[in-house]
Amino acid sequence: MMQLDQHFVFNSLSSLAGMIGEDPKMPEDYVVKLSHIYRYILQHIDKEYITLADGTDFIKSYIGLLNMRYDNAIVLHADDLHGDRNECILSLSLQLIIENAVKHNCPQSSTELQVSLGRQGNMLVIKNSRIYTNLTNDQSMESYGIGISNLKQRYRLEGEAEPEFIAHKDSFEVRLPIIKRKQ
Repeated sequence: MMQLDQHFVFNSLSSLAGMIGEDPKMPEDYVVKLSHIYRYILQHIDKEYITLADGTDFIKSYIGLLNMRYDNAIVLHADDLHGDRNECILSLSLQLIIENAVKHNCPQSSTELQVSLGRQGNMLVIKNSRIYTNLTNDQSMESYGIGISNLKQRYRLEGEAEPEFIAHKDSFEVRLPIIKRKQ
């Protein structure tokens, strides 16, 4: 079972507070999108699996919410991933991957974060560009690997192959095994 990430709630409310003085319509739109995302998370928090179609739809909505915070600096390229109903990934795994991509790359309007979502055989491939800042030579935020470790552990507990994490000079790639569930 997953738990709701307190950082997600805190960051969302902080973003909302920052929008209030900017444009009266913007906070209203943000709250509507946030409520959809929050409802989705609550509906799936006790589920082990989601279909590829549900995951794709969620990630589009989630990036839409993040783009309100990051001034449309996150660009999603998503293949049509509406596979068989028995093809799944672990619930909320995509949210974790996108949160990590944003955390480690600090997208801004001058440096867009490119995210692609596609399929290669029995793997769902999520790839993001790497944005280097003047803060460090490698990553903009310190990493403890907790999210990656938790995701690997969840797949291990399901008896599935572990996700693969591949760091390239200009991109970071995650390969999530697609789980075939019996109907």
